[in-house]
Amino acid sequence: MSKECNNMKYTYLNNKLARNEAKKECEKIIKSLQKVLNEYFTFSFELIGSGKTNIITVDKKSNSFDLDYNIIIQKDKKNLIHNPKKIKELFLSKMNEINCKFKFDFPCNSKSVITSSRKPIKCYNFSFDIAILIEGNNGNYMKIIYDKHNDNNYKWNEIKNSNQYQQLYSIIKQNHYVEFKRIYLEKKNSNTNKVSFSLFLETINELYDKYEK
Repeated sequence: MSKECNNMKYTYLNNKLARNEAKKECEKIIKSLQKVLNEYFTFSFELIGSGKTNIITVDKKSNSFDLDYNIIIQKDKKNLIHNPKKIKELFLSKMNEINCKFKFDFPCNSKSVITSSRKPIKCYNFSFDIAILIEGNNGNYMKIIYDKHNDNNYKWNEIKNSNQYQQLYSIIKQNHYVEFKRIYLEKKNSNTNKVSFSLFLETINELYDKYEK
């Protein structure tokens, strides 16, 4: 193994049992949220990015990995869509009640997601992030962003190219999959301040611009 590989923080997860068990445990939380938040809104959810495509990365030092989910609000029963702060606070409040029932830590509110951690499973520590979304008028998703450095401001922020990323990924996977995995892993190891899904989208768009446009 090269010195460069030894210095990499992340590698790919090859333990299928750990991956599947983690998905099962995370989705218990999300399905419980669907029930307890039903009086406010209905939502669908989707495993996204590296989790959906089974190219999950593991932090070699902590032996941990994470999964990313999008929660897409569908029916807004209390007319809360213009109050993203209230929406995110509802999710946080209910997760505070639910998480411990499934051996998860209390949720953590960050800029673009809510993070919940659990340990251990199949010798791995793991967490999952949920982003709260609505579909915008142009088909792209809008995501709740929390800016704690700007008077705790909450707002909807557009995710560019999110309306077609699955289609683009299918093209990239068919034609440039080896290069995709290499570049995505490089991004994970050099951009530790960015969430995995953002790096996933960046890699797709870079390769699509390079080869397919």
